[in-house]
Amino acid sequence: MDLLQFAIQVNNLHEAERLLCGGSDPNYPHTPFQSNDVTHLMNATSVEMVQLLLRYNADIHIQDSVGNTALAHAVYKHKGVHIVKTLLDNNADPNITTTYKGMVDLVGDAAVRGLLAFHRRKHLAALWHCRRRRH
Repeated sequence: MDLLQFAIQVNNLHEAERLLCGGSDPNYPHTPFQSNDVTHLMNATSVEMVQLLLRYNADIHIQDSVGNTALAHAVYKHKGVHIVKTLLDNNADPNITTTYKGMVDLVGDAAVRGLLAFHRRKHLAALWHCRRRRH
């Protein structure tokens, strides 16, 4: 476990920011020899930590070795509507295929399910609009 991972795990924003400011990579897998290379953003458990990691250029679209993103981890591990909303508001793609398959179908929380469905439609509408402009 590296120091940034520990700061994230105990939700120590001050220490995490000090480490990030000192050059720690927010996209680094937390255990280099682990087959499931989960990034720091995927381990964040508070909105404030997610925002901090994004401020230091954490890549919101990185997928772990089995294809899951930070958004998939947040949904599947029931991290709550506020973290899911923060990721979606920062352009996490709800349409990326993950090993959790249909993220919307797995969610027990109606608020998270509705948020995901809304952002999926919004994202698909934006793609459709861009493609239509090209023709």
